[in-house]
Amino acid sequence: MRSRRSVASRPSLCPATATASPIDYCVTCFAAYARVVPLVRALALAVIRRPGTSQIFVDEVVEPTTGLTFHRPAGGGIEFGEAASQTVVRELQEEYGLAITVGRQLGVLENLFTYDGRPGHEIVLVFEAELAHAGDYAAERRPCLDQPLVTGVWRSLSEDAVPLYPDGLAALIGPVATGRIARHP
Repeated sequence: MRSRRSVASRPSLCPATATASPIDYCVTCFAAYARVVPLVRALALAVIRRPGTSQIFVDEVVEPTTGLTFHRPAGGGIEFGEAASQTVVRELQEEYGLAITVGRQLGVLENLFTYDGRPGHEIVLVFEAELAHAGDYAAERRPCLDQPLVTGVWRSLSEDAVPLYPDGLAALIGPVATGRIARHP
């Protein structure tokens, strides 16, 4: 009987170093190989509701290839060894200089998309959160500190003019009541 080898155990060649690796990326030049072989990205997003309104805080992004605008709750990639709830704290601080309190996890979404002409695949953990300082709710727009094509804005969930991503987000967060949140452990 022939032995069956799993895909993970088959050596593959790294396109940058031409070295064989028993896993799907080269530990020497991970970033170079990741551009050739797309990977699934783990992402954490914060749903921050503006008190007394039906608005949530979102990144307003201009897609560089098409010039089209879309909205997505603020957040970002989960770093190795970082809890997803800490990712949203770090990302809101880095991108907007905002302190937040993270509440419960609302759900998980899978996001398949094209951005800047490249396919993307994300597993998205969605958390409710609130701004730590009441005065931070006043600004209508906030420039993103590390991404020039992104601006933080308040958006109504009923708005249809600008797409809200990831798909399924509006259904996931729509039933959540406004008000104080339960803190995340």
